[in-house]
Amino acid sequence: MEKGEAYRPRTYDMPGNFPQFAPRARAQSFDGVATPTAIARSRTIDFDLIDLILRISAIVLSIMAFSITAADHLFLESPSGKGLVAANVLAFLYSLCYIIFAVTGLGLFSPPVSEWINFILDQLLAYLLLSTFGAAAGIIGAACAGNHQSYCSKGAASVSMAFFAFMAVAASAIVSGFELAKQILQL
Repeated sequence: MEKGEAYRPRTYDMPGNFPQFAPRARAQSFDGVATPTAIARSRTIDFDLIDLILRISAIVLSIMAFSITAADHLFLESPSGKGLVAANVLAFLYSLCYIIFAVTGLGLFSPPVSEWINFILDQLLAYLLLSTFGAAAGIIGAACAGNHQSYCSKGAASVSMAFFAFMAVAASAIVSGFELAKQILQL
């Protein structure tokens, strides 16, 4: 603007005449110090990495849970022990298949359908693990009150590993629910 010239506001009347903004702002500094709002805008959370870490931990914990349970023949005689082994084997297989498909990029379904299937299967697996380790914990509590101390210690270790496997699968279900919500809302 030249000296003495009247101020004319810039108008944005054409669709292509709008200023372009970057989708993710970098941290702006003011005298060498980054402002908090700019730092918060520049942070991104990699949910794929978080989901991969949760799946790997679910694999490790479910292997530990079903190997401890399968090692005790007395525990396998009860229906809750068999259920706990079956649920942890399913958690192991599902998490392993998920990791293989995620790392290789293979997919059996299109991305919108795949998000729904992941969410539903994560929820089902989390509820299955919750119910089986809950039933097994009741049997372990009864065994600890009796004379079965080896059964008690192995069962408690198995149930605790199943609980941590449940926590990993439940956290994965939360992440897959967030990914599904992002896909539905097109964020």
